[in-house]
Amino acid sequence: MCTVKAVKAPKAAEINDELATKFGAEDLAALKTQIGERLEAEYTGAARAVMKRALLDELDKAVSFDLPPSLLDAEAKQIAHQLWHEENPDVEGHDHPEIEPTDEHNTLRRAACVWVCCWLSWVRRTRSKCRMPSSLRRS
Repeated sequence: MCTVKAVKAPKAAEINDELATKFGAEDLAALKTQIGERLEAEYTGAARAVMKRALLDELDKAVSFDLPPSLLDAEAKQIAHQLWHEENPDVEGHDHPEIEPTDEHNTLRRAACVWVCCWLSWVRRTRSKCRMPSSLRRS
């Protein structure tokens, strides 16, 4: 059994070098720098994800061709797996239960596959324009 010896009112922490060292920084300036860098990285990641999703949605509307179901299923599983690891950063490796794709993953899969197909097509076209002239190639 526990006995309560005292009840105190909450006290705001002083924001100083001592507090910064409790969070693993050298001083308050270093802590502020670390916080700023983390916020910037999170914002950049979130902005990139929003932009990528909008791009994939527009690409899916603009491009229409059939894709093999096996490719679509593999992409949905990959998306589900990647997002699961982003939501569970403490889990390393693949010692976790199988991750089943949701409707959201299945929606993203077609757009992602279309993007990859368009990118590969662009690479093929670009590389063919950059080939060495036959007169300079080895026989």
